[in-house]
Amino acid sequence: MIDLLKKRWFQLMAALVFLSAFFVIYWMTSREPVERTPNVVADVAGVKISDLQFQTAINRRLVRQLTTQGKLSAADKQDIMLSVFLSMVKDTMLKKFAEEEGVKVGPADIKAKKEQIYRMLGQPAGEEIKDYEPGSGDGKRELAPEDKYTHLWSVMGFRSEEEFLKEIEVEILEDKLSRKLYPEDSYTVSDEEIEKYMPRMEVRQILLTYDTASDTEINFAKRKTLDRAQDIYRQLKAGTSFEALAKQYSHDFSNSPGGGYIGYINERSVVPRYWDVVSRMKEGEISEPFETEFGLHIVQVLDIRPEGDPLFDQMRAITKVMVLTQKRKTDFVAWFNRKFREYEEKDMITVYHPVILANRLRVMGKTDESIEQYRKAIETDKEGAPYYHIDIGRMYAQQKKYTEALRELRIATESAPTDPQLFFQMGLAYMEAGEHEKALSEFQKASSLSSLDYLLHAKLQRIYAALGMLELADREQKLYVKAIELIGASRGAPSPGAVMMTPEYKWPGGASGGASVREDSPMREIERMNRETSPSSTQGNGSR
Repeated sequence: MIDLLKKRWFQLMAALVFLSAFFVIYWMTSREPVERTPNVVADVAGVKISDLQFQTAINRRLVRQLTTQGKLSAADKQDIMLSVFLSMVKDTMLKKFAEEEGVKVGPADIKAKKEQIYRMLGQPAGEEIKDYEPGSGDGKRELAPEDKYTHLWSVMGFRSEEEFLKEIEVEILEDKLSRKLYPEDSYTVSDEEIEKYMPRMEVRQILLTYDTASDTEINFAKRKTLDRAQDIYRQLKAGTSFEALAKQYSHDFSNSPGGGYIGYINERSVVPRYWDVVSRMKEGEISEPFETEFGLHIVQVLDIRPEGDPLFDQMRAITKVMVLTQKRKTDFVAWFNRKFREYEEKDMITVYHPVILANRLRVMGKTDESIEQYRKAIETDKEGAPYYHIDIGRMYAQQKKYTEALRELRIATESAPTDPQLFFQMGLAYMEAGEHEKALSEFQKASSLSSLDYLLHAKLQRIYAALGMLELADREQKLYVKAIELIGASRGAPSPGAVMMTPEYKWPGGASGGASVREDSPMREIERMNRETSPSSTQGNGSR
């Protein structure tokens, strides 16, 4: 009975989250549509993307963001719209290329992928997959794999398993096409390559960021940050807790709440300068502050795995497969991008949606035509108008027409006076124009309006740190952590310091092994969610 109650409660909460997301999205999207060619967003090599398909995909992404990040603003919609459009165009091209190469996906492929997902959710290998039944489960697990599976596609924004599996089908298609064009047996992996993936050093760090790209003769921000780093190092040598100082000062928000703990790293998981320093250290040693392209680091080595560690024998075979997969996928992505550009050059992609067309024209450098399209969107999409004024303002700023840029941005902030993103953009424009005091005023307005927007606080922290305004940077850091705690955001939330890790940082924990032409990949999302909910997951490749 207890297990059944737990399950019912879980299902009820999932339903409430989904319904809440639906009503928020309905409110955001139930407005007069932008005028365009009837019911068509774009024509991709003869395949039409309809309004219904486009809006369904946008709503799915909005649901996913709301349920995984705990926040959703009107400002997010345009970014999501552009990202979804690009994903749909790529998926359409992927299907076309697969058809040309005679690659198809059958029921057996989908069944195998579903079995893989079930195994990731805890289904024992060889056990028969059950269809979802409310209250199913054997009573030995808090939540049966079939319940987890249903919850999974629900929180990812899919309305049914059928809709979810159609998306998975495109994922399978990419994998089969890449394997046909670039067979893995045509690649080799040396022992030396594999050794670079072995997780040898367990570390924690304190990271201080500043404007590493400053071209001024004297970088005052760097000087202030270096002074602070030296002071922190002196405190550590005097016996102050590393964990406490990391929580107080480190700009790597992905691990500062945990005392700066990163986990086990390998040579491929960090930038070369970082590995060069850390690999020379002894167990228990604390480094002096050292610089990479991401800022100043103070690192403590907690453990060093010996050469004969049995874990390495287990990992070498897995790592070899993943490196082979990465090589194959990298070559396939390069091939896909070449083919994609050929279709673009032949004008085989026609866009009708004014906002997407405006963005495309901007990327092509056709600024005046892009502004004209945004003006059309402003006339017909009143809710989105403030953000189109922002885009116009950005283009004017790039042309150094600061008076026009600030005029557009001011219209935006007056139209939506409670949206922090608009004031943030206004601050950036003032920075570009060299009016720093006005920029700081706008940044402070943005901060005061964004109690739950942890990403905005992270951006402001980086700006203040770059300017050497460490007290303001510290304030934004605290607001970031507070926002994360309030909304219970994912442990994978981006942070200023997290960029020091290379794309291979999570290897060999994931199953996909790298590059994909699909930006909106369900399998990558499943792997992320599975890592973050697994009791045994750690941030590095191993645990203490």
